Amino acid sequence: MHARRQQGYTIYGRALEQAGGDEEKAAGLAMAAAGWRLEQIAKLQEERTRVQARLAEAQFWAAAQTDKLNAEILRHTYLLDGFYEDLPPAKGKTIVLPEGKIARREARVRTEKDEEAALEWIQEHPELVEQLLLPQPPKVNWPVLRKGTVYSQGRAVWEQTGEVMEIEVKYESLDAISGEATTETEVKPVLMEIQPARSYTVQVTPAGGEAESPWMPDEEELDWEPEDIEHRGGGDDDFWAEHS
Repeated sequence: MHARRQQGYTIYGRALEQAGGDEEKAAGLAMAAAGWRLEQIAKLQEERTRVQARLAEAQFWAAAQTDKLNAEILRHTYLLDGFYEDLPPAKGKTIVLPEGKIARREARVRTEKDEEAALEWIQEHPELVEQLLLPQPPKVNWPVLRKGTVYSQGRAVWEQTGEVMEIEVKYESLDAISGEATTETEVKPVLMEIQPARSYTVQVTPAGGEAESPWMPDEEELDWEPEDIEHRGGGDDDFWAEHS
């Protein structure tokens, strides 16, 4: 016998007890109880949907706030880089202040990877599956893949064959005026090498904080106006007023 029946934890068992042993009455009570529990599940599902929606909203808000905070960190770092340029350290490559450190490091080439593109590219080359895929579930063995990759003008090339590591993705779009469907092709690289805009990176480490080394854009890529660089609501004016 099932454990619930042995311990009297069934809907019908409880209904039978409630009905004083009257099986017909107990059946009616059990069906009502079963319906009530279905209603409870529906209510719980609705609440779960509301909670998940709130979570999605919170994640969206957190992502937006993170972008704003990263932009402000980049702005302050950009200005500290100018400070480093004007008043470089007498020795070494690091300026040490009571509030933290400002340093310059040699910039390194950055690579970006695309997991989906890599999976598709590997599956198009059955002879590489065993070498480049980790099973259950299939995942790209990035250390091995990177080791076998060389770059030519920023494009990833599989060294063994000289093949460019890219896939073509085709999708249809509708012309807004004619309504005709057109097929377009997008080339997606498995790996892409991105040369730094500058020969160095700036690293700032606030006292008691974490080291930050944002990807500094090239001067031509900056979309800041002069007044934005100097002041974007980060308390800059308050500082200068306090020290005037």
